Amino acid sequence: MRVSNGNLILRTRHPEKIQQYLPELETLRTDGDIHTCQLDWRHPHKVRTAQILTALRMKNVPEVMDDYDWPTGQYAPFPHQRVTSDWCVKNRRGYILSTMGLGKTGSLLHSIRYLLKSKLGGTAGIDFAIVVAPLSILKAAWEQDKNKMTPDLKTGIVHGSKKKRLEVLQTPLDIYIVNYDGLHIVQEAVAKMTQSKTVAWILDESTAIKNSQTRRFKSLKKLIRERDYVYCVTGSPVANSPMDCHGQALLVREGSVARSAMKFKTQVMYQVNRFIWREKPDASDTVFKIMQPSIRFSKEDVLPDLPPVTFSDRYCELTAQQRKYYKKMQRDFMVELENSDQVITSSHAAARITKLLQIAAGSVYDTEKETVHLDCAPRIQVLEEIIKEAIKVVCFVPFRHSIEQLRTHFSENYGPTYCQVLQGGITLKQRSEIVEAFLAPEDPQLLLCQPKTASHGLSLVSADYAVWFSPENSSETFLQANNRLDRPKANDERTAISIIKISATDLERKIYGRLESKVSAQQSLLDMYSDLLESPV
Repeated sequence: MRVSNGNLILRTRHPEKIQQYLPELETLRTDGDIHTCQLDWRHPHKVRTAQILTALRMKNVPEVMDDYDWPTGQYAPFPHQRVTSDWCVKNRRGYILSTMGLGKTGSLLHSIRYLLKSKLGGTAGIDFAIVVAPLSILKAAWEQDKNKMTPDLKTGIVHGSKKKRLEVLQTPLDIYIVNYDGLHIVQEAVAKMTQSKTVAWILDESTAIKNSQTRRFKSLKKLIRERDYVYCVTGSPVANSPMDCHGQALLVREGSVARSAMKFKTQVMYQVNRFIWREKPDASDTVFKIMQPSIRFSKEDVLPDLPPVTFSDRYCELTAQQRKYYKKMQRDFMVELENSDQVITSSHAAARITKLLQIAAGSVYDTEKETVHLDCAPRIQVLEEIIKEAIKVVCFVPFRHSIEQLRTHFSENYGPTYCQVLQGGITLKQRSEIVEAFLAPEDPQLLLCQPKTASHGLSLVSADYAVWFSPENSSETFLQANNRLDRPKANDERTAISIIKISATDLERKIYGRLESKVSAQQSLLDMYSDLLESPV
C-alpha cells in the first residue's frame, strides 16, 4: 500500500471483500488476478478506512497519524509511543501490553486527542473517552500526563461524594477519569450520557476486571456498547494464571472467549484434585490467540530511546485512623509554635516533619515510646499493584517499623520467601546473601530496603522498578539509593530504571519535589514546616 495525492493505492486479489465494508473502493486497473484499487485517504475518512482494512487483516496499512501535530521538545513522544498511538487509532479494540514505564498513558492521550478530531458521522472517531483506573493513578498518571502532553484536552476526575461525581459527569469534557470501585456509584448517569455517543473506554491496569463475577466487571459490561472503542492496558495481563484474561477478553471481544468462567477454565487449566488446578501446557498459546489484537514493547525493545531514569507518582489516601493521628499531630505542632518564642530551626522542623511522614507510612510512637502500627491498607495496595506489573522490585522504606509491618504483610499473604529485608543491624555475610538471592531469577521478588543501608557499595540492577514507600528527608541518601539501580549491567549493557514515588499527603509530594530538584534542604524544610501547619491533610 502507498499514499498518493490524498488516495490510498492498494493491490488485492479480492476487491469484493473490501467493497463489502468500503463500497467506495475504486478499481484503477486489473493485471491478471491482481486489482489495483484506490480509497480516499484524507482526514477523517482515512481513520475509518484504516480501521476497516486493519480489521480485515490487510498488511502494511500506512500510518494514520502522519498529519497529527505531535508535541516537540521536552514532552515529544518516543518512537514506540507514536507507533502505539497509531495502533490505537487503527484498532477500535485491543490490548496495550507494554511494560511499566514506557509511556502507555501518553500514547493513549495522543490517540484520544486524534480520535476526538476524527469524528465522522459515528463511523469513526469518538465523542469523548472514559478512563477507568485504580485510584492511585487517577491524578498521579492521567491528570499529570495530560497536563504535560495534551494540555488542551479537558479532563475531570470523577471522585468524591456522589454529588461531586455527578457534577463532573454533567460537565462537557474530553476525558472522564474514574476509579474501578467508584464506577457503580454513577453507573446510571454514565449509561445516560453515553447512550447515543461513541466512547473510547480505557481500562487501565485492566487485571482489575479479570474476574467476570465482580461488581467492577458487571458495571462495565452494562455500559460498554458495540460501537465503542475498548482498550485493556496492562503490563502483566496474566500475572497469576491464564484465568486472568477471561474478564478482560469478555469486554474487549466477547466472542473471543467462552462466557462461562468455568468453561474457559477447563480450556486453559486441568484439575488435579478437588482444590488444585494447574495450567495446561498450551495455555499460553491459547491466551495469546484470545488477547488479540495487541501491541507490546518491552524495555529491551526501546532501550536506546529511554532516559536512564524516569520518575512517576502513585497516589493513595490516608485511612481514617491515619487521618486522626495526622490532624492531632498538626494541632500539637501549632500549639507548640504559638507557645514558644524560640526561632524554629531546620533540625526542629525535620523532627516534626518526620513524625508526620511516619504516620503517613503507617506507624507512630505512643506516649510510652512504643510503636503503634496504623492501618495503611491503601498504601500497601498501591505497592501490590506495582509489584504485579514487575518481576523484581526494590522498595525503599525509610522507617524500620514500617519495614517490619510490610515484611509481616507480604510473608503472611505471599509466602515466607516472597520478600527479603535489607536494613541496619545485619552482618556483611547476611547482606551479601540477601543481595545474591535477589539478583537470582527466583524469589525474593520484593526487596525491602532501608535507604541509608542500600545507598552505599551495593548494586541492585536486577530490579525492574524502585519504589519509594515514603520519602526520605536526605537528598544525598535519595540520590545514592536510586543510583544503586541506575548502573550498567554486565558487558556495559545499558539499563533504564523506573522510580515510582508513593504519597498520600501534600507534604510527601513537596519532599519528593525537593529531592528531585535538589533544593536547599535547610530552607525547604523550614518552608514546608510553615506550610504544613496550615495545609489540610
